[in-house]
Amino acid sequence: MKSDPVQFALLSLGRCGTTMFQNLINSHPTLYLSEECHWMQGLAGAGLMFQQFAEADSLATKQLPQDSKWWDAVKALNGVLLAEHDDKQCGLQYIGPYNLNNLQALFNSYPDLPVIVLIRDPRALLHSLYRTGIGFPNAGEQLLNCINKLSTFTSNYLVVQYEDFYRSAPAAIEALCKFLGVEQHPDMLKSLANVVSHGESSALNSPKALERWQSNLTAEQLYPLVNQQATIKSLGYPVEPIELDILTAFKPEPGNLASNQITLHWEKTQQHAEGFSTPASGSSIGIVELLSAQTGVTVSYKNKPLSASSHQGNSHLFDLREAPISPLERKKHQNSKNIESLRSIAEELINKQVTLYSAGQETRDFLERNTFIKNICSIKTITDRAPDADVYRCNNETFALIAPHQLAVSC
Repeated sequence: MKSDPVQFALLSLGRCGTTMFQNLINSHPTLYLSEECHWMQGLAGAGLMFQQFAEADSLATKQLPQDSKWWDAVKALNGVLLAEHDDKQCGLQYIGPYNLNNLQALFNSYPDLPVIVLIRDPRALLHSLYRTGIGFPNAGEQLLNCINKLSTFTSNYLVVQYEDFYRSAPAAIEALCKFLGVEQHPDMLKSLANVVSHGESSALNSPKALERWQSNLTAEQLYPLVNQQATIKSLGYPVEPIELDILTAFKPEPGNLASNQITLHWEKTQQHAEGFSTPASGSSIGIVELLSAQTGVTVSYKNKPLSASSHQGNSHLFDLREAPISPLERKKHQNSKNIESLRSIAEELINKQVTLYSAGQETRDFLERNTFIKNICSIKTITDRAPDADVYRCNNETFALIAPHQLAVSC
């Protein structure tokens, strides 16, 4: 009989390849990863009630002590739930940012628990949002928050990139097995030949699938990630360094031209017969946003002149990618929403009064990712009450709204 029913845990977000990873783990003869488990938070609440009557001197106590008998009861319950896999090394699967609230309870029960953090390129997760209706426009911050929060509880964790199982599966499996203290098994590699979830191909058959976001998402669709280069790099994903020239019909100055992604070298501005040229450098996910209330803003990138692919308010969006953009294939999911790029419907919002359906930090994150919104419409109210429909009608024209931060428009 094992001393603890749980020997490891998986922490991740949806659409990060958790189904593929669960199949990989469960193909090993001595490993078992549970289905998504959400019972720990409820147990903690029940534990507080237990503590108030049996273990606490004060009813004002908010937390269970680490040595509480309640956590022994949690272990016993986990033992029952995992009893049929008692001959294996068992893990619990925590999926979704809300499960970060359960980490305290998890480590109260298992202080030395090894944890695997499965992450995925935020650009691919955004691609999933448009393709299936499920995904995250702010996945980068959420994934980084998972790692940072986990590091406050333990240093015994392994960050695994979903893409590793496409690019270098044998090495990824070797590192995983070494972390869990087990020998590799050939069935683990075989499991990666299966197409899972909403995948278009298996990990072993199509490494090129990792870059679909690059050639499928338009500049307007990539826009929610335009200011997340630092986060994407912190997660270990490449962001391209760039150098370009900003061409303006007016004299560029910090008061009339700016960008959050690149540094403008004002001291090197040169005047030409056609206007002004200002060199800039920085990094990019393939698009750059220039902020200016002036018109007549273009860029030269790799000696190629580019006009803005989108202009909303004082936001000029430039697509630096050379790959052609292909139509985005839609695959329906039971939770699928009719999701479109917010910038692509921006003209419908000009001079409208807008109610933001969001709340708290989500609202601030939304406005930070979509800086042009405040310049083209009036934010009337912010509410956490859900609108009744995902598709809205304005002047007899229907248009879809980006989730989860939907907009209600007063026409």
